[in-house]
Amino acid sequence: IAHLAVGGDQHEMVEALIASGTDFTARDEKGRTPFLLVESTAMLKAFVAHSIPTTDADHRGRTIWHYAAANNDVALLVALCASDPAQKQNMVAVNNKGSSPLDKALRHTDKLQRVHDPTGWAEPHAARYLLELGANLKLPAPYPRILSAVEWGELGLVEKLLEGGESPSATNEI
Repeated sequence: IAHLAVGGDQHEMVEALIASGTDFTARDEKGRTPFLLVESTAMLKAFVAHSIPTTDADHRGRTIWHYAAANNDVALLVALCASDPAQKQNMVAVNNKGSSPLDKALRHTDKLQRVHDPTGWAEPHAARYLLELGANLKLPAPYPRILSAVEWGELGLVEKLLEGGESPSATNEI
C-alpha cells in the first residue's frame, strides 16, 4: 500500500501510513522500497522529515539519484541535494552495471527525446546539474562519458568532462 501511495504522490495518505507504523522498507517485485518511487519534492521532504533512509537501491542497484538522473528530473535532484543526508554517498553510488547517477543522466539521450519532447531534442539538464555539483569523474564508467556528451550535441558537457580528465580519444569499442 505504501508503494501505491508514494507512486500516486498522495501526501496525506503517506503521512497517515508513516504515523501508523507502516513498513517503508518493504520491497516490490523490482526490489524498490516506496522511497524509490518518490517523484515530487514535497514527497521527498516528507520522507527526509521522518528520517526514512535515502540510500535504498533496487535489485539493479539503482538509487533515487539514478532514477532522477535517468529521467532528467532536475527539480528532484535539486531537492535531493538540499535535503538528502546521504548526498555524498548517493552521488557516487553505482548500480549493478557500474553506472553512477551522472552516467545515467548522460546515457538516456534517446529515451529522453522520445518521452519529454517528441518534436525536438531534450536538453541534458540533469547531467549539467550533476557536473555542477561535482560528480566524481574518477569513478569508472561502463560507457565513455565524453561520447555520451557528444551524442547530446552539448559542447558545454564535453568541455566540463575534458576539464575533469575524460579522454578526448575515447571510443565505444569494448
